[in-house]
Amino acid sequence: MVKDLDESAAFYTEALRLREIPNPMGGTDIRWFDIGGDQRIRMQAGDFDATRVHKGTHIAPTALNFDETPGYLRSRNAAFSDFEGTPGAVNVRPDGMPAIFPQDPNGYWIEINDFG
Repeated sequence: MVKDLDESAAFYTEALRLREIPNPMGGTDIRWFDIGGDQRIRMQAGDFDATRVHKGTHIAPTALNFDETPGYLRSRNAAFSDFEGTPGAVNVRPDGMPAIFPQDPNGYWIEINDFG
């Protein structure tokens, strides 16, 4: 669920560079985004009041070129942090993988990592 479907779609396509794909069910009240590996995100506008947002619950797409991702997000005025919340910092997970954590316009957390 998202508060504003167009605002959320713009964030996912412009800041996160995800490709919007056609809605397989038709209509305009649901939007779909390809995150690679036959995985998709589905979003729709609706009653957001009951939604609980928590940093530990997030999607975690892998960046095609992680080293460029922090600079790109900065150029789009999209804030990010490490997991602890340090603004502009890159997180290093216990497995050694670097990751950053932006939030979408609804407050949902996204872990962008360098799995490749």
